[in-house]
Order: sequence, then C-alpha cells, then structure tokens
Amino acid sequence: MAIIEDTLFLDFISDEDLLIIDVLIAGFEADTTFENESRTPFRSWRIMDGTEAEGYIEFEIGFSDLVGNIGDKVEETTNETSVLFDMTPPADFELDTVFVSGGNVVFGYWNAGNDSITLRVPVPDDETLIGGTFQPQVRFGENTYINLGDEIPITGGFGTSAQELEITRPEFTAMEGFAESENAQFTAIARDLAGNETVGTTDNTTLHIDETVPSLTEVTIHSDNALDTTWAKVSDNISLNFTGSEGLSSATAVIILDSLIGTGVNAGLTWTITKTILSTDSEGQIPFYITYNDTAGNEGDQVLSSMDGSSVTLDKTNPSVTNLLEGNEGQDIDYYNQSDSITLYWTQFDSLAGLRDAYVGLGTDSNSTDVLDWTLSNQGSLAGMGGLSLSNDGIYFGGVFVRDSAGNYSDTIWGNSIYIDTQNPDTGSIMDGYWVMDLDYAIDSTRLSYIWSNFTDNTEIDYYEIAIGTGEDTTNILNWMRSDSTDSMTVTGLSLVRDTLYYTYIKATDLATNKSFSARTDGVYFDDSFPVVNKITPNVVSDSAGFLSVLNNDTLTIKFNRPIYVYDLSVNSIVDSNFMASHEYGDSVITVIWTDTLASYDTVTVIVDSAVAYNTLWVTDTLHFYSKLWADLN
Repeated sequence: MAIIEDTLFLDFISDEDLLIIDVLIAGFEADTTFENESRTPFRSWRIMDGTEAEGYIEFEIGFSDLVGNIGDKVEETTNETSVLFDMTPPADFELDTVFVSGGNVVFGYWNAGNDSITLRVPVPDDETLIGGTFQPQVRFGENTYINLGDEIPITGGFGTSAQELEITRPEFTAMEGFAESENAQFTAIARDLAGNETVGTTDNTTLHIDETVPSLTEVTIHSDNALDTTWAKVSDNISLNFTGSEGLSSATAVIILDSLIGTGVNAGLTWTITKTILSTDSEGQIPFYITYNDTAGNEGDQVLSSMDGSSVTLDKTNPSVTNLLEGNEGQDIDYYNQSDSITLYWTQFDSLAGLRDAYVGLGTDSNSTDVLDWTLSNQGSLAGMGGLSLSNDGIYFGGVFVRDSAGNYSDTIWGNSIYIDTQNPDTGSIMDGYWVMDLDYAIDSTRLSYIWSNFTDNTEIDYYEIAIGTGEDTTNILNWMRSDSTDSMTVTGLSLVRDTLYYTYIKATDLATNKSFSARTDGVYFDDSFPVVNKITPNVVSDSAGFLSVLNNDTLTIKFNRPIYVYDLSVNSIVDSNFMASHEYGDSVITVIWTDTLASYDTVTVIVDSAVAYNTLWVTDTLHFYSKLWADLN
C-alpha cells in the first residue's frame, strides 16, 4: 500500500552489465535509479505526489546491454508483489448500533451488572479497509472524543457489511471522565490498510452511567383479613408494600410459590404486590422474597423479610367444637328451673391461629334459632344466654359454632335438648313410723322411720330431703339429708331423749331441682317402755272384799300404764262354760261387763292378748277374778 508522499521502490537484477536503463513507475520516470557495485540489485524509486493514478502501481523497465542488444521490457515482478496506491480515505460512516451486554440490560444505561459495550460499525465496500483497523472512541458529557481501548483489526473479506467492536468493562470504566451519572456517547475511526482514516459519526446513542445499586428502605406485609391483618385464610389477600431508595423500574415478589409483578407509584418509589390465598397454598408463616431493579437495570439485594417485624400466617384449618352441654355450672342437665337464662358449655380447639369467639343460638328444635338467633359470644368455651322468656314444660336446643383468629369457622353442633320446668312439686304429707297410723312414740333412741305420700310434680320427683328438729329449730337434730326412696325412709345414728318432741320435715326436689314446700310430722317422743297392767278391779290381793258379786251382774276393769292402741281379750268362767261377757276400752282402761250373775266360788279368767301401745310395744297377760263363796249355814 502507498499513499501520497510514500516512496515506491522497484528493485531488479540483470545477468550482465547494462548500457541503457529506462524505468517508469506509475507512468512517470523514476526519480532515481542506481546500481550497486555488485550490480545486484538495481533500484529505482519514486516519491508519490498525488499526480499518480490510484490503484495498483504499474511499472516498466526498458534496457540494453553494452553492445546495444535490447532486452524485453519487464512489467511484472518475479515474486508477484505489487503496491496499491490509495490516497482516498474510507467512506464516511455512522455507527449502526451501540448496545450493552451482561447482567440486566436496559437501553440507554450502563449499570453495575453490565460487562461490555459493543459498537456495530458498518464496513464500506472498500478493499483497502481489509487489514485496516477501527479505533473506538468515547466522550463523556460534552467533552471531546477520546480513544477507547486499543485499535481493533478490520476482519473479514471484501463485502463484509459490518463489524462489532467489543469494549470490556475494565476498558470502559478505566477511561478518564468515567463517572457516576455521566452520559457517554460513542464513535469510531476507520483506518484503511494504507493509513487513510475517516472519523465516523455517532448514532447518538447515549449511555447514562448508573452503577448505584438500589435498596429497599421499608418493607411491610399484611393481609386484608377482617379480624387480624397478621393472619390470613383462604380467599384473603396478602399485600406486600415496600419503598425503594430510588425509583425502581420493576419489582417482582415470590409469595409462597407464586411469582407476582408489582405496581409502582410515586415515580417508582412506592410498590405494592398482592396475592390472593388459594386452598392449595401451604399453612404457616407466609414466605416471600423481593427482587427489584432501578431504571438503569441495577439489581438490588434480594429481600426475604419485612423491615418492621410484620408477618402474615396462613391458617386454612377450621377450628373444632365438641361436647356441647346445656345447663348450668358446667353441667349438662336435662331439666332446668330457670326460664330467663341458659348457659352453654363446650370443648373447642384450634391448631394454629387460636380461637377468637363463638356464636350461640337457641331454638325449639335442633337446627333452629327461633328463640335466640346466632349471637356473638367472647366468653371462652361457655356462653350465658340471658333475658329469655322460656315456657314451662318447653324443650329447647342450644347450638354453637366457633371462629378462630384467622376467621375460619367450625361446624355447628347442637345439644341434646333441655327441658324447662319452673313449677315446684306439690307438697304431700309424712307420718312418723312404719305403721298403719301416725305414731307418737318411738321405741328406739337411735332411729326414726317415716312414710310419706301425695308428693306430685309435672315432670318427676328426683329425690326427697329430710330434716329433724325440736321446737322451732328445723335442723338442730339432723340437717337436711337426701333420700332416693320414693315413699319411706329410716334415719339411723340418732340419740333421742325422753320427754322431747321431735319433728321431722320433708321436701321433694324434682328433676329440675325445683323444691316443694316442707311438710312436717306432728312429732314423736322417744319412749321404749312396754305397756303393763298396773291395776285391776276388783283385786282380791289388795282388797279382801275384792270379789265379784254372785247376786247381781258385775264388771271388772283392767287399767294399763299407757294408752293402748289395739288388743285382743277373752273371758272364761270355770263354772259356766256358756259365760258371755263384753268389753270396752277408754282412757287406758278395759272394762269387762256381763249380764248374768256368777255362780258361787267361780273364777273368771281374762286373757289380754297383744295389747299394743302407741309406741308399738305390746303386752300379753292372764288375769284371774273370783266370785264370792255363797255359804249355806242352815
């Protein structure tokens, strides 16, 4: 290759001495031709002044020897070398494209993740360019262009349309003038093989230098759960809110397993990403991470947690409720004596969020809340329902379902019903003793027995209670004691004393614990003395005149030490087998009466069989009475 002011040399060798040498280079006589002493080689040259035609340089060597023989003209080299004269610079060109590679590429930006810049340069149809070079150039701001990196050989064959010039990160960032927030523009110089050069025109691509990595200054997470924004259930929405240290161009969050694209406002500073909870999402604290880029494409550090300690836990499991009791004081009762209130008790459980509250209802049938519609209760595992007006002899069913802190609801369960009974049992009567009549005396100081009757109820009598007292004190001898018997009872372990009247009280309690008024016995004394005959009339033992009349009908009396309730009596005469007598009782005295007169020296035998006193003790006795001896002294 040759350009203006280059010197072209033409060397040639002759096999003998020459007389005449005529050399033309590029159509002009050579400036100089000289011969070495050895005559090998000859050299001619010409300094190119631009009057020559461009292209491959033609030459011609004419010569003759010393005797005048003319040799053939020489116009080609023997080693096939040639020189191309080029005094035309490469054609004007404009960069085709400038683009960045590596990391997150954003048009118009150079960021911390980019690793190279590529200049796509058109290659004109100029064979002189092959073997030439491109010199990339850059300018920062309004400064002048400076060389960027080393020259890059122009490669490829004739007809290559473009070549990509790659500038590495170290080459670019080491340039004088490279700085954060600076703008860079690019061009290139094309030099052909001859050294002619053309400065290309920039394509006006500007790269804004931004290598500042963004960060998040605020990250919060919450749900739209109606009860607690730290909990979520299926169909709730989770909102991830965050703020960037600078405007962000994009942000993506993976919440549980869903990748979600955020929406930014306030010039990309503030972002919100929302996810709707699905039934297939896993329970527990909701995991997330955020990836984000600024407008230059710089990627911030991944964020895996909130910055204010907020979190959301997913609870998909419904709570459970079991063992519903209807009644009072933690008891499941079948009958209840209050018409204005009922208390429900139940067992509840939740595995994650914890139980928050319950809803209770009351109806005249299960699955019905016609008495009390579903009402919120926050008393734990019980709920008192007051202000009711329940009907006597009515049957009611309580129901409950519970809610956990995430808003999940349990199934509804119903109780086995409760019977309202506000009616007291009707009061009956009670008698002292196990006997055909009410006893006034007891023969055992350690026990008292009773029979009662005529206690009735609209449901059923559950049990009776008995107390024993003296005077005005109802329970000074025995406090109220339960009896499950339906009509009788014996109380033992007493210490009764004589001459004290003991009253016994009884009241009935029905299945709803309604109590009747108390009934009282007429009282009983302790008396363990047996009845005895303490006087007979006539009594021949104590009165010598104590004989029965033989002249007229007569009577005899038998007096006891205490009133007699019942007795058997037989009267016999040893003389008269047909002797007939009658008897009557009054004031502890049996009077035996007969109408016939007795025979002389008769004996009347009276047998008192089982004379029973009012304390139920009895006596049997045989008594003898005698008639007078009728004497005939004539």
